[in-house]
Amino acid sequence: MGTIAIAAPTGNIGKRLVPLLIGSGHRVVLVARSPQKIDPEIAAKVDIRQAALEDALAIKKALADADSVYWLNPGNRKVSDPAAWYVYLGELLADVIAQGRIRSVVNVSSAGADTEEIGPVYGLGLVEKILNKTSAHVAHLRPAYFMENLLYQIDDLKTKRAIIQPVDPSRAISFIAASDIAKAASEYLLSHDWSGKIVRDLYGPSQVTFRQAAKILSDATGVKIAYVYIPLDEARSALIAQGASERQADAYASMFKSMNNAVDQPHEIPRNALTSTTLRQWGSEVLRPLLAV
Repeated sequence: MGTIAIAAPTGNIGKRLVPLLIGSGHRVVLVARSPQKIDPEIAAKVDIRQAALEDALAIKKALADADSVYWLNPGNRKVSDPAAWYVYLGELLADVIAQGRIRSVVNVSSAGADTEEIGPVYGLGLVEKILNKTSAHVAHLRPAYFMENLLYQIDDLKTKRAIIQPVDPSRAISFIAASDIAKAASEYLLSHDWSGKIVRDLYGPSQVTFRQAAKILSDATGVKIAYVYIPLDEARSALIAQGASERQADAYASMFKSMNNAVDQPHEIPRNALTSTTLRQWGSEVLRPLLAV
């Protein structure tokens, strides 16, 4: 059994992935910017190394003895060039692969990464291309819109009882749970029955509009939630007010525009790309406790 290193182990996917790996017989190494965020029960069963993913020297040291790596490219709203940021992260990992013993990588990308029209998602596509030139076996996971993205608006959900987005109320999209992405990642990390460069599309079990999502989550949580559509320019201004750079705000505006145009949605979703967690189930298990008074 080899060593599996998990970058971003406290993120929405990472914290659900790690328990699936513990007890597998593999040595599990968590590479974390803030180790104190790791659950103490988890920490007792793994090796922990402190490193920010953008810290080249620390990452090279942390991954030096890894056989397999789970890699997530964190966004950075403050950078002036979003694409360059992702290229830097991709090249950093490629350099580690070239110098170390990494056999396989599970890279979290995004639906739409094969287009050039979707803001920050374009940067994830560049990471895919960089890793495809390495000697490692690479599985690129391309999940749809995370259900957990709604938690960035938890304050609005608590105080305004609303989901606020610049996405057409009639535009259906696929919502996917982080737990299902973690399950897919674990399958590749724990198996040696694959090789080469693989793309795995991941979508939720159905497509719904944000308006329908608000109704589903209302039923699941017992809290009446509305969907509030805002213009794209208003969303862009809000991002800048929250600290995003002009170019980063433009990138996110491009992403929302693509969602309105369904650029990241395939005409037909293959059955093997569908995952099991419904929005109603997620609302009951994850969102409801957070909204409890």
